[in-house]
Order: sequence, then C-alpha cells, then structure tokens
Amino acid sequence: MKPGKFVVSYEDKYYWVSEDFVIVDYADLTEIFNHPVIGGVRFLLTNGVYVASERDIDIFAGAVEGILADRRVLALVSYFDFENNVLLLRRGIRVKVMDWESLEVNRELLLQLENASDRSEYIFLSDGKLLRAR
Repeated sequence: MKPGKFVVSYEDKYYWVSEDFVIVDYADLTEIFNHPVIGGVRFLLTNGVYVASERDIDIFAGAVEGILADRRVLALVSYFDFENNVLLLRRGIRVKVMDWESLEVNRELLLQLENASDRSEYIFLSDGKLLRAR
C-alpha cells in the first residue's frame, strides 16, 4: 500500500490518502492540526479500497502538492475545499480559486495575504491575479 500524502476529511472522519487519492489510513488529531486538510472529495469503494471519484482530482492534487512543497505558503493554509474551489488560510481568510493549475504556478501571491489587515474574501483568477472580493 502506498504511503499517505494528504489528509482528507470524508464522512466526518479524517484519513491519509496516497498521491493518487486512495484512502490508506486514519489520521489522528495531531496530524490534523499539523497538516492542511482537504475536503469536498467524494470516494467510491473499488476493489476493496476507497478511491476519489472526482474527474479533475489530478489537477487539484498537483496544485495542492505544489502549495505543500512551499513551506512559506504551507504555513498559511489550513483547508482546501475541492467541491467549492476554496482555499482557507489560517488567519480566517477565504480564497475562491478559479483555476487550481494557475494557483500552483502563482502560489507566492498567497504570501501577500500573510499580513492582510482584513479577513475579507479574495478571488484567485485564472490569469494569476489575486483580487479582494467586495
């Protein structure tokens, strides 16, 4: 079995999933607080294992992996919501993501929110721009 790479929330429980989004283990409380959680992913039982049923999960996983690889950005992120295309930052800031691939390439723009004075909602556009929603 492949090792766990991401922590996901599914049916009110937390699990480790492999890079191809197969549930491999339960996540304990300390792991949940120390790793960003991914939500909004549905799983199907296939050949005795739970596999993500989402069609764009590869694009999303690539963006998540890119963000997790950058420690500066990782320190800001608390939750990835696949279903609603939202990224929640630890300071309570909500970022609506229009294009996960573009976010992966331009993830350093999230660092601008590290010292944001307000906790507004932001929108990350497909062309790589980060705008505050009004």
